[in-house]
Amino acid sequence: MSQEHVETVRKAFEAYQRRDWDGVVRDADPEIEVVQPPDFADATSYHGHRGFVEVLRWWPSQWEDFQVELAEVIDMNEDQVVWVTRQRGRGKGSGVEVVGEVAFVSTFRDGKTIRIEMFQSVREALEAVGVRE
Repeated sequence: MSQEHVETVRKAFEAYQRRDWDGVVRDADPEIEVVQPPDFADATSYHGHRGFVEVLRWWPSQWEDFQVELAEVIDMNEDQVVWVTRQRGRGKGSGVEVVGEVAFVSTFRDGKTIRIEMFQSVREALEAVGVRE
């Protein structure tokens, strides 16, 4: 089942790149929760398909020249996948260029994504699923 979860993440990311919002939420539970890191300014959680799409639209809107690529998808266990993105953009207000990796943990139940947690490092994402370096 976990290889299916890896493919679900890949398909959703490809849909995101096309701005195909129906494709993004196709394999998401209607009550999905998307959680930003607590140390983010104004960190919040987003709920449901509408909240999921809202955060996907909001994140790039704060950057100029925003680019994101899916770097890696790691099958962790029966219910979780860690995925890593490389992101680049310039702050709209500051003009400062930011380049880095952002990691996520997707949790699945009954074939649907029920939770996506965002982390500022791969190490934090791996720790969230119980892997210690």
